[in-house]
Amino acid sequence: MTNSAAVSSKASLDAIDAYIRAYEEFEKKSRDLGPEVHVLWTDAHYFFGRSLEAAKLGKTDEEERFLRATVLVAAAAFESFTNFLAHSVVNSSAQMTEFERNILLEQQERVNDKGQVHTSKSKCGTLQRFLLLFRICSTGRDFDEDTRKELQEALDVRDAIVHPKPGCNLNLAAERRGIKVFHDFLTADIMLTVVAKTNPVL
Repeated sequence: MTNSAAVSSKASLDAIDAYIRAYEEFEKKSRDLGPEVHVLWTDAHYFFGRSLEAAKLGKTDEEERFLRATVLVAAAAFESFTNFLAHSVVNSSAQMTEFERNILLEQQERVNDKGQVHTSKSKCGTLQRFLLLFRICSTGRDFDEDTRKELQEALDVRDAIVHPKPGCNLNLAAERRGIKVFHDFLTADIMLTVVAKTNPVL
């Protein structure tokens, strides 16, 4: 083996080792945040495994069915991770503005006709809340742009399944589309776990 090949091999092994450690941290974090988060990610892995089994057996319809389930549950797991971590961050000593706090809690404050401050439900996009949470947890770092685009595409696939319209593409087995969506949601939560772990106040 040449020196360059040895260096490349070591770099690959180091990357695999780093991913394994990051995934283990993610698993622990999903348990710590609450059973709702962990059970959804467990279900997503289950459906993903069933889709792989169906693919090996050449059961295309069954593969597609389990991939749709994978995408829907992985999306729910991703949102639950954001929601539960957001509440944990708000309750921590992490520095944030009142506006950021309200976005994370999906609430807004208004003054009513009697001059009283009224708190009501506010809706912010799933991706926007995740990116804000990542920025707060990482103390100001930008989320990787390529990964952000992939995450948006994953959310678009979720939306196409939840709100299908004429002409939408629900074929998830072709070009490993469903696998990629599952991986994108999982990667985002792993990346969020890593930055949250390095934040001393979280």
